[in-house]
Amino acid sequence: MVTDPWEFWTSINSPKYVLAPMVNQSELAFRMLCRKYGVQLAYTPMLHSRIFSTDSSYRQTSFQTCNEDLPLVAQFCGNEVDTITRAVDYLDSSVAAVDINLGCPQTISQYKARKVVLKLQDRRKGEPYYKKLGWYNRYRPILTSETVY
Repeated sequence: MVTDPWEFWTSINSPKYVLAPMVNQSELAFRMLCRKYGVQLAYTPMLHSRIFSTDSSYRQTSFQTCNEDLPLVAQFCGNEVDTITRAVDYLDSSVAAVDINLGCPQTISQYKARKVVLKLQDRRKGEPYYKKLGWYNRYRPILTSETVY
């Protein structure tokens, strides 16, 4: 398992051109078009962890990939550690990393992002949220994304 950020980056061939996640825009067909023009790493659209963990039809329609779509990062939103963990467990092993959206320009995401940071950070122990999520010693790295205003 890769634990060093640079080791992870080189393990996915040190991509220079990255397609950022876009809500309802970065589905497989769009990612493949972008890869045709040089994108080397792509993100899924933001996936809702609660729905992803409970609804198989949402998983089938929202998460699609193929061998030509690699490396791929799956982005989730959510504010419950157990729910995010269950959602990630459904992912295909081909996903290079998981990204937790900690904020985006959409108003609803801004509000939820503040709540998720508070819930995921154990202030008493200072334990990072990724350890609390249980992915620190698991099979894929955790990334976070936040829009800076």
